[in-house]
Amino acid sequence: MPVVTLTTGDLERMLDLAAERAAERVLRRFADATATLDPRELVTVERLAAEIGMSRAWCYKHADRLGAVPLGEVGKGKRPRKRFDLAVAKHAMSSVGSFASQRETGSSKPNPPAARPRRRRTPVPAPKQAAGSILGCRPRETSA
Repeated sequence: MPVVTLTTGDLERMLDLAAERAAERVLRRFADATATLDPRELVTVERLAAEIGMSRAWCYKHADRLGAVPLGEVGKGKRPRKRFDLAVAKHAMSSVGSFASQRETGSSKPNPPAARPRRRRTPVPAPKQAAGSILGCRPRETSA
């Protein structure tokens, strides 16, 4: 095999060419990978709640019906963050009759009856302390 001698300039040009080709390959792979992604805009539950006029809790409760997209791994006790497609959620709100009635009341359940106030227990009086005692208890009684 013949020995090739390169000058510093030749070596720099070769390295620049190799770097450009590597960058082009990475960009091509990235473009191919992102071309398969769904171009829809996913929004947070806060934005969805504001757009449809419901609470965050209501949106989470009906996440499956609103087309929630989990970000991350599902299962084994994991609860990934959820994002929503506004168009899908609004379509679900308009196409399902029960959603329309819930939207007016803001709840999926009828209002529960008002809870009765809890009865307070009467406080137990503290034991009387002996005069001059700094302890919070009575001295022992001694038998004679």
